Amino acid sequence: MGPLIRVILADDHPLFREGVLHSLASAADIQLVVEFQDPSWQADEVFDLLARHSAILGATDLDEHPVPDLRLTGSSIYLRLRRTAYTDSDLTAWADRLSVFLDSGTDCYAFLRHDADGTSALRAEALLRRLTSAG
Repeated sequence: MGPLIRVILADDHPLFREGVLHSLASAADIQLVVEFQDPSWQADEVFDLLARHSAILGATDLDEHPVPDLRLTGSSIYLRLRRTAYTDSDLTAWADRLSVFLDSGTDCYAFLRHDADGTSALRAEALLRRLTSAG
């Protein structure tokens, strides 16, 4: 089994900021992923702090939000694809963005939202096909 990954979803509440900093300091034996929902976290000093602690910056693609940046602050890329629908061109664009990291040897974790009819599983397979055909 690979390394344990712990994920923290953080908003802009001061207690969350304190909790994130504490988690960074105590995460020596696990790979920590931190995902910031509030735009106030999107700052160079936060990215630098994550990199100093080798914490992964999680990215989430949401309906009615701009496409998120992918930044390598830790050992891998962690991406949640949460839009209600993805077109073939959307999946190709994500595959192209992830391929840059995969081609350099960086592990990438991409998760699609769950659904009742299995559409997301089919999208995940389509994304994987694009990634394996690119490599």
